[in-house]
Amino acid sequence: MEADLVITNAKVITVDREFSIKQAVAVKDGKILAVGTNDDVKTYIASDTKVLNLKDKPLLHGINESHMHAPFFGACMPPAIGP
Repeated sequence: MEADLVITNAKVITVDREFSIKQAVAVKDGKILAVGTNDDVKTYIASDTKVLNLKDKPLLHGINESHMHAPFFGACMPPAIGP
């Protein structure tokens, strides 16, 4: 199966039991196909696959933190008064 996106040369934080760090991820239709080494996921690369080299930067999947502390704080405070 070919991936839509392959991310290579990353520090993929898997959040498994060992919190292991992998190197690459293959994605198809927004779902993870494979996680492993660059060699593990290169089989998912086709001519139209987008390949993103993270250059050893971290990658943490599935985080969408829309915490509301800042907006609630602003809503509870009086408006800022200029000089």
